Amino acid sequence: MIATTVFTPLEYSVIGYSEEEARRLFGSDNVTAYHSVFKPLEWVYLEEHPSDLCYVKMVCLKNEKEKIIGLHYVGPNAGEVVQVK
Repeated sequence: MIATTVFTPLEYSVIGYSEEEARRLFGSDNVTAYHSVFKPLEWVYLEEHPSDLCYVKMVCLKNEKEKIIGLHYVGPNAGEVVQVK
């Protein structure tokens, strides 16, 4: 579980499993994914940024109380959002 970030104008960060990888390892019936498209707080007053540019996806294990096993994030400061301490 190594957090990885691609530093582009709109950053991409990931940690953990992809949805496809998780379904293969843990079984399709045991994995669920949650998606959200959003406008980050720092862009609320800037009309130049569309409201559907940022994206987050959580990959969770159903039988372990929705334990998050993968997180994918596209948005400003993604490297800071997904960092592990």
